[in-house]
Amino acid sequence: MGIFFDLAGGELYVLSLVVDGMRLVRGFHFDRAAASVLTACLAVLDGRYLFLGSRLGNSLLLQFTEKAIGEHLVLFIRLGSPSLPQTKA
Repeated sequence: MGIFFDLAGGELYVLSLVVDGMRLVRGFHFDRAAASVLTACLAVLDGRYLFLGSRLGNSLLLQFTEKAIGEHLVLFIRLGSPSLPQTKA
């Protein structure tokens, strides 16, 4: 999993570590993922949702998935309304 950073201007970045077969860090990638609201809090929920809480605007709930492509771990963020799992009453 990557580490999420939300900067003061609302840009969302992901830091991903590149590891080899011996679990040694060979490098890292710092990629811009999206632009978002000015975030007051950030939380990963259920390992696949990212909640961006804002006091100044609407909060966001983003859905993300991770896929290994070669030796790189790629993070895909789905913009729009994620499909939430159904809960039993």
